[in-house]
Amino acid sequence: MYTAKHADDSTDELRELGHEGLQTAARLIAEAQQAGAVRAGDPVRLAQVAFSTTHGLAMLTIGSLLDDTPLSEAVDLALDVLLAGLRPQP
Repeated sequence: MYTAKHADDSTDELRELGHEGLQTAARLIAEAQQAGAVRAGDPVRLAQVAFSTTHGLAMLTIGSLLDDTPLSEAVDLALDVLLAGLRPQP
């Protein structure tokens, strides 16, 4: 899904749509920061980390690289670690 925008024949519109999800995540993270629910930091960078976590897990699943780890367990752990890292720091 996100690799198609890098193809030689991709359009500007496709590339723009590919970035829209990341921009939305960054905006939501910025709002959560304002509410004190997410740690300080560049919202775009934090969105990139969140995206890479979830996208990476999806790619491991598609590539059958989770071996004997149940998907639900992998998802729970990935989200626990991600959310712990996004929590405000004392």
